[in-house]
Amino acid sequence: MKTLTTKLTIGGIICLFLLAGIGSSSVNGAKIGDTHHLLLKKGIAYYKTIRANHRIDVSQEMLKNWFLRQPSVKKVTIENRDMTIEFNDGHKVVILGHTEKKTRWGKPSKPGNGHGHNGGSGGGGTTVTQTPDKKTALILDPFDWEGGVFHNPDLMRNVKNYLTNAGYSYNYLSNGQVTLDVIEHNLANYGVIYNRGHGGTSGKTVIISTGEAWTSDTTTKYSTEYNNDEIVEVAIRDLNGQYHYFIAYTPKLIQDHYNNLPNSLVYMESCESMKFSTMGDAYVGAGAGAYMGWDKSVTVNYGDDSADTSFHMFSTGSSVDDVANAIGPDPQTHANLKYVGVGDLGLVM
Repeated sequence: MKTLTTKLTIGGIICLFLLAGIGSSSVNGAKIGDTHHLLLKKGIAYYKTIRANHRIDVSQEMLKNWFLRQPSVKKVTIENRDMTIEFNDGHKVVILGHTEKKTRWGKPSKPGNGHGHNGGSGGGGTTVTQTPDKKTALILDPFDWEGGVFHNPDLMRNVKNYLTNAGYSYNYLSNGQVTLDVIEHNLANYGVIYNRGHGGTSGKTVIISTGEAWTSDTTTKYSTEYNNDEIVEVAIRDLNGQYHYFIAYTPKLIQDHYNNLPNSLVYMESCESMKFSTMGDAYVGAGAGAYMGWDKSVTVNYGDDSADTSFHMFSTGSSVDDVANAIGPDPQTHANLKYVGVGDLGLVM
């Protein structure tokens, strides 16, 4: 998700810089990942100086040419304002350009105006004919530490109450508790998976961030996952403009480690989590009944309001299809809540 800015922060609860697999080798004593970060910082500093006097598209072309003049850069492409930088060593950095555009702060209108869209078949009013096989829920809140609109205890309390009222027990994890190990090994224990955190895309691959920091030991600790393209590094700018680096997972992690999800309902409150169906297809292929997510960046406030409405509806007998059709587009970003999987899944009959 992202702050109430059409991407005020790089990764505002949903948007992010994607740094695909930074290795642990070194050049002249410096880790290659460090050299990438240094060049990225210089590029961002350069962009800030030119952006003050030029339009976004012009500034991005100037930044593209700046990167191309760097000896370590092989190729730079821009598509839909997302810039992909490919280094000579094969490392790629994707800068999501839409994170820059700012909109007013404030609380948008409540969702539920009946103008939503869904990724399944049929319209609203779908009867719930199936529920998850396990009455357990996993609530993931990995970026609560960012504060401001990212800290929303009222939403967490409401979602917990809705789940309890529907007969589900829950496990709540925040910030650094949302580790790669949790994602890789524990998801089959839960009939409901709700993630409130950053997401984005690299090409057509949807990527979801954990709350576990990316360190110099990550490629060694998770060498198998790293070498199998199951994880990438993401750089996220907080509300103070400081960058933090985390482990994100790709659809391949779900594909490689699960085939026994208990007809789960997966609700991904993350930017672009359904821009492409790659992550949703991975979850459904692993046994989830349905996967819901946003097709564009979604502002934090609207994403939170929508999640509150969604889980209230689920707790009172609504189906995935009902919810997808009841939640209208984000008035700031025009993001729509979509789904893959079955539309008649719900939490209660």
